[in-house]
Amino acid sequence: MKRWLFFLAILAAAMLLCVTTASAAGTAYLIGDADGNKIIDLTDATLIQYAVVYYADDADGMIALRGDVDGDGLDVADAAKVQRFLNGDGGSYRVGEWVYPEQPTEQPSLDEYELPFISA
Repeated sequence: MKRWLFFLAILAAAMLLCVTTASAAGTAYLIGDADGNKIIDLTDATLIQYAVVYYADDADGMIALRGDVDGDGLDVADAAKVQRFLNGDGGSYRVGEWVYPEQPTEQPSLDEYELPFISA
């Protein structure tokens, strides 16, 4: 009985992990906030530098997504731009702006046997 419960607990944890990683790509993020804590600070610049030289694990690509300030890929220049933003010189870069994932614009196609929903 204990083995069965242990197996169920592992399965539930794996399913929860899959759901949270799949939903993370569709959430809003702050440009320059490499660690994803919704605060831009020196830790973000340091994490960008670590990710560039492969000391930080970025398997899901979220550090590169949030840390790429100028849109040309993650590099040390992004960390410098975050540091400039922290010193009050934001420049023309998008550090501190929120990015919201795009919502689908197309209507889903109906199955030929499915009736459309009609609101009254």
